[in-house]
Amino acid sequence: LRASGVQTGGPDSLSQRDRQQFAAELAKWLLAVKRRQG
Repeated sequence: LRASGVQTGGPDSLSQRDRQQFAAELAKWLLAVKRRQG
């Protein structure tokens, strides 16, 4: 579709707050995985 010039929509980009919340959750998850592996 892009090659034919069709503009397709998509989800809105993440806000700064959303990015920070995602990063915090990812850090918690990574820490939990690391602890499980020893």
